[in-house]
Amino acid sequence: MIISLVFCNFALTVMIAQTGPPACHDFVTINGKYFECGGQLFYPLAVGYIFTVYHPEGMTNGNADQYFLGRLPSYGPADYSDPDHPFVNYCSCDTGDNWMRIRDDFAVIRKMGFNTVCARYPGIECDSPAPGVPIRLLVRSTGCNADNHCWSAACNPMIITPDPSDPYLRRLFGFIEKILQIAYENDLKLIYDIGNHYVLDDIYEDTYADYLALLASFVHDELPLHLRQTLMGYNIIEEPEWEMSGRFTKEEVCEKITRTYDILKANDPEHLVSIGGQSVSDILRWDPGVMKIDYWTPHIYPHATDYEANSDDAVRRVFGQLYWLRENCPMPWFLGETGFAAMDDELIAPDVYDTLGNIICEGWDSTKINLHYPDVHGELKISISGEFYTQRSYARDLLEMVRDCGGAGLCWWQFQEVWWTNPCSYKNDGSFHQDGYGLLKHGDAGSMLSGGLYINLYKPVVHEFENYLDQNGQPPPVNPGVVIDSDDLYSQYKNTDTNETAKNNEIRLLFHKNTSLLSCNVFPNPCKGKFTLSVQQSESEGCYVRVTDIMGNIILPEQNMNGSATAFDISAFGKGVYYIWVYFNNSIMVKKIICL
Repeated sequence: MIISLVFCNFALTVMIAQTGPPACHDFVTINGKYFECGGQLFYPLAVGYIFTVYHPEGMTNGNADQYFLGRLPSYGPADYSDPDHPFVNYCSCDTGDNWMRIRDDFAVIRKMGFNTVCARYPGIECDSPAPGVPIRLLVRSTGCNADNHCWSAACNPMIITPDPSDPYLRRLFGFIEKILQIAYENDLKLIYDIGNHYVLDDIYEDTYADYLALLASFVHDELPLHLRQTLMGYNIIEEPEWEMSGRFTKEEVCEKITRTYDILKANDPEHLVSIGGQSVSDILRWDPGVMKIDYWTPHIYPHATDYEANSDDAVRRVFGQLYWLRENCPMPWFLGETGFAAMDDELIAPDVYDTLGNIICEGWDSTKINLHYPDVHGELKISISGEFYTQRSYARDLLEMVRDCGGAGLCWWQFQEVWWTNPCSYKNDGSFHQDGYGLLKHGDAGSMLSGGLYINLYKPVVHEFENYLDQNGQPPPVNPGVVIDSDDLYSQYKNTDTNETAKNNEIRLLFHKNTSLLSCNVFPNPCKGKFTLSVQQSESEGCYVRVTDIMGNIILPEQNMNGSATAFDISAFGKGVYYIWVYFNNSIMVKKIICL
């Protein structure tokens, strides 16, 4: 039985993956519910990328020029092998080396078919060190010693004063300018996450507002045109409902976001402004219907929940929320983060000991390298745990679902595997899913650019992205068929019973009802005009089919299925894209087929 509610898109691809989609050297604007650049649709196909600010180990209260920007230390050939610095990887306080590695990574991102980077950090946090002491703006930093090993992740932050002459502020702005320059060199747009955690709290928001005014003025007044056009827009805060811990009413949110938006636009009218979210449930407070923003950026993941039997349930929950956005979101929406954890190269980890030599947390050996559900969401490409969805098939159906539900683009989390799960965090969490989202396996992709060997680090999911945008940078057309019947929508929000057992049973019954849909397959695809449509034997009775061209014109009228597999011949209608409409009871399935 098929689990997916979306329709397989077998669009004819053009091999652009080695160079990426074409660049647009213009500002990104909004037209209706979509983005535009250079007078045509701009569909941001983005990947999340994390930057880290470093400083030399042991430095205290150093000069601004002693801080360096680099990529996340987890990127690259991570390992746990150093006994003096467990759970660390390469870092550098050499400016040229850091920029070279980021530049190489951005080149790989471009080659994978992406046109946009969602920049996570260097972002601002706020801090109140003591009563009566002025609010501080912080950029968290990571220690990096002479052996190029990272150590504490919370040492000696850059302390920034919202003053145009502050050297730390100027250092941070220099980092932002260099990131934009590298993005420009690789024909990538950039979405910049500005703030983290409690920046909109009442005690911090004035200081944060002063910083935003300076940032926007710097971008608008000091950056050259080509870098301003590289920046797509600002994200005010990444996941406000989680980071603000539900502090505000919807009215307070409206006032705070209006003020923040107006400050950014007053100082920089050229760029778009957004705010993140965790799921559609955020609308209880962070409601795109009332917030003054240009577009909304929810983060929706198939994380496991106690009321879902497996990761397939979780995927369907994600797709259900995308459908909800199609039906209800009053403004453009961009899926700001999503991913599916799967990996076969988890790092071997040693036991962790206390100062007396006692084991605190047990590590793991090579048996943990190739992980499966429930340690992660599923497999890379071929499921062996009984679920339908793998990382690759999730990305395939996700791309269609976002497009068909009116999404303006999406961002996959994230660029490369990390090593955020260590023996002690696993002891508390019992999951490796944070380590499984990367598009690339562990390894230094940048060093492999010249020989093209970087593709050896590709996880299978990359192949769903590398030719998604065509040679003109355009996504496939929106599927004209029905995406999902709202009466059959699997959604935890439908259930209001306070009895948890009854609620979970109702959800499971609803899920089984929803998965009792028509299951069909079309082959070969592409074809030479002749193809076969197969359905489950139990569903072939009462199933009928029609075929239309891309404009919706009927080329084959409705006809009943002849058993579980029926042959069709549309070669007389020439080469092109056609849609096969399959009807069974109250279900409709639409398949795209290409005739060569």
